[in-house]
Amino acid sequence: HVFLLLRRFRPTIVHTHMAKAGTVGRAAALLYNSTAGRRAPARLVHTYHGHVLDGYFSAWAARGFTAMERALGRSTDALIAVSPAVRHDLLERYGMTEIGMALSNPLRGERVSGSVGIPLPGVEVQLVGDDANPVPSGTPGEIEVRGPNVFAEYWGKPETTRDAFRDGWFRTGDTAMVEGGVYRILGRTNVDILNTGGHKVSALEIEEVLRKHPAVAECAVVGVPDPEWGERVAAAVVLHDGVALDLSSLRAWAKESLAPHKLPSRLLVLEALPRNAMGKVKKPALVATFQNSASDPMP
Repeated sequence: HVFLLLRRFRPTIVHTHMAKAGTVGRAAALLYNSTAGRRAPARLVHTYHGHVLDGYFSAWAARGFTAMERALGRSTDALIAVSPAVRHDLLERYGMTEIGMALSNPLRGERVSGSVGIPLPGVEVQLVGDDANPVPSGTPGEIEVRGPNVFAEYWGKPETTRDAFRDGWFRTGDTAMVEGGVYRILGRTNVDILNTGGHKVSALEIEEVLRKHPAVAECAVVGVPDPEWGERVAAAVVLHDGVALDLSSLRAWAKESLAPHKLPSRLLVLEALPRNAMGKVKKPALVATFQNSASDPMP
């Protein structure tokens, strides 16, 4: 990933750098650093937190480092070079408009990378299964939140508000799992959680592994309806120039990191992933592409 560190937010400066770097807006998160003590030539900081950025930009950024460094390298003193003296660890947390911040790693103390910590004081969080009952630790469930931080209603939408709550708990629509006493986000329940062969599988987890394949520039994983398995794990990939990849070799490589039921059984190689105006992968469109494809799944 690529992070541009700005001393402060100024829309004109942000727009200028996006324009200079072409599609840098799709490949960069803009972080505003108020603690850096000096200005320096612009520099890009490479870091690995795909789960924070939902994995949208990793592969494009990997291909675009050189071009963006040329575009941004010495163009302004508005960007702050990150050195060990001013570098900060990301504080991974979980929240949304309706609830504010609900889960967090500690501001001071040990943080568990890849997790969003524990409930903040005064906030209640539970994970529930399809039967609306709490699930045990280590089992995926939908996040429900209760507390004074939760909003009261969607303005002018009483039916939507009623559907968003169950027995006083706000239903977030996100799925997580508790591991080692901390919460790990698995994805949106209706998009990123696949039901295959009786297993609930996180598409984000599979994507994180597949991005490490040397041939894969970017990827997205979806569940394709299947009469036998419920859903097939299907991977759409964009490859680096001059390389090839087939399903058998991908599965053989991925089995070192993924359980058998998480291995893709469908593969499509695309020129580009379908994205919306915000750069987010349009996963329903990918499902339709797989359904219209003639490729045969692995047994």
